[in-house]
Amino acid sequence: MTEANGSPHHTFSPPVPTVASFLPGSGVAGSTVTVTGTGFVRVVAVAFGGVAATRFHVDSETQFTATVPAGATTGAIAVTTVGGSATSATGFTVLPSQAAPTVATFFPLSSLAGSTVTVTGAGFAGATSVTFNGAAAAFTVVFDTQLTVVVPAGATTGPIAVTGPGGVGTSPASFTVLTVVTSDLTLRAGPTSVALGRSVKATGLLTPVSLAGSKVRLTVQRKNAGAWVTVRTVSVATKASGAYGWTYKPGRRGTYHVRASIAATATRTAARTKWIAFSVN
Repeated sequence: MTEANGSPHHTFSPPVPTVASFLPGSGVAGSTVTVTGTGFVRVVAVAFGGVAATRFHVDSETQFTATVPAGATTGAIAVTTVGGSATSATGFTVLPSQAAPTVATFFPLSSLAGSTVTVTGAGFAGATSVTFNGAAAAFTVVFDTQLTVVVPAGATTGPIAVTGPGGVGTSPASFTVLTVVTSDLTLRAGPTSVALGRSVKATGLLTPVSLAGSKVRLTVQRKNAGAWVTVRTVSVATKASGAYGWTYKPGRRGTYHVRASIAATATRTAARTKWIAFSVN
């Protein structure tokens, strides 16, 4: 048609959209789907199996992305524009949403960094991360109800959390991250010269006091024909202050010495004192 002045007048008609394909072909509510086709000009509505999607974004006239809405069911993807409506030839499969993992128990309850912990619960299949009080850890899914995880360096005491497609599950109890304590021992023994039948008192201190209650080993040796021979060993527990003591009554005359030691464990280092000499006349 022409205007009154003879100039041509064109009327714009928005194209009717078409839906050619979409990826992925299935997903859970909340997942993102990319739809390709034509005529995606001024998209006003998108639906999955008849359920409206509240979140979608038009990338171009040939592509848009949409979030699968909660409550969506398996069915065609429909798009409505100012030019019309179109429906996909195939249906999008809505998968059941996975529940968040559940962390029930773990063993051991405490350990050092680098050790392996077994976690039991449910929904571990597809787990994407495991953390110790927020510190990411290497893990292996053994079953849907069990996984093993290595306590990461720098981890601190706190809950164990497992993240999966359905969310995050957190242990009801805290895992205790142990640290290795450096042991330190002191020892005194006297008198340094005693008559046969009299006793020698050995006393000392184990620090830090967090090691209170640990067993200290005391070893007594006697010199025989130029060689040191062990004649007595005992283990004594330290008090709350870390102090310990033991009284030894030699059975023979001669030259003796005594030493204190403590063995290494998973949470403490080994330590020992110098030999302290005494004689029995």
